[in-house]
Amino acid sequence: MLANKQKNKVSPIIKIIDFDEFKTCITKMPSNYSFKDLLLNSKAILRSYQITPKVICGESEGEYIFFIWFYESKKNKFSCLRNGVRFFRTIDTTEIKNLKDFLAQKEIFINIEFSSFNNSIHGLDNVLITHDQKKNVVQKIYNPEEMWANLPKKTRNLIRKAQKNNLIISESKDLLKDFYNFYSRGMMKKNLIPHSLQYFLAIFDLYGGQINFIGASVEEKLIAGIIFINHGDHTSYPFQASDSSYRHLAPNQLLVWEMMNRSFQNKSSYIDMGEATSLGGVFHFKKSFGGDIYDINSLSLTHFESLPDQGIYKNITWRLSFKKILLTLLSFFPIVIRSEIIAFFKSKGNLGV
Repeated sequence: MLANKQKNKVSPIIKIIDFDEFKTCITKMPSNYSFKDLLLNSKAILRSYQITPKVICGESEGEYIFFIWFYESKKNKFSCLRNGVRFFRTIDTTEIKNLKDFLAQKEIFINIEFSSFNNSIHGLDNVLITHDQKKNVVQKIYNPEEMWANLPKKTRNLIRKAQKNNLIISESKDLLKDFYNFYSRGMMKKNLIPHSLQYFLAIFDLYGGQINFIGASVEEKLIAGIIFINHGDHTSYPFQASDSSYRHLAPNQLLVWEMMNRSFQNKSSYIDMGEATSLGGVFHFKKSFGGDIYDINSLSLTHFESLPDQGIYKNITWRLSFKKILLTLLSFFPIVIRSEIIAFFKSKGNLGV
């Protein structure tokens, strides 16, 4: 139906709606798109940080043709997650300009990212799209014997190494606190604001049987963990972390291989391995299982000449140094206190990830 209307496209009416209104508008959007993950993740963020999302919607002839799901991170700057944007039909340069004008009037300045894998935005003029060094890795899932044979030789050897080191796979959610310890330390070491422990407890409560945690232990000590979510036709794994002093035992490779096998049992056709900078170690790890690589593209919805002079970039070196010192100090705090301080910063709009 949308394809027929593209011949005589009507410029969409653009508006910003809140979380509750969006839930009532879902019936006006294509039925083949699932909003469950966005809704569940938003509930987890609301429960953990008391931040509610807003949605920029474009409506034409009684149907929504796009939405951009975002969280306010700082004044006039907004955070949009990669899976929080969807254009249901092609849009042209004029429509993008109208959207930019609308957001400039509202003093909203936003940049959205999307993977070339799922085509959440399509039909745009190339001049509107920029490419950076981020990549999205997608791992196809099929018969485990064939997957094993197709793994790169080095990866197979590392998995064998982990198995010979007698690493124990466990599933207890009671290990989440131990997992959170090295997850949060690892994020802060990279000068990134981690999620709070409350957030992890919230997503496990909200996703129920969809979400899984598996850990690798040696001598009853958790040394690595991975969290993955079954979405029906595919699997995603938003979190993985390990104790750096045990990485030579290859627990991370073992856990991803275990996730691949369980995804096959859950009838997933692929795993969205997430995104990473192409020059970084995380990307090289993700692609070491032989997955397909897709570009992460960017679309700016900001009229840069309209940016207000609010001192956003003043003293940026000092602020980055302060953030680094603060995160370094936080790593020495007990887990519960560390998590509460992180939740406080998140609640002030510093979503970070």
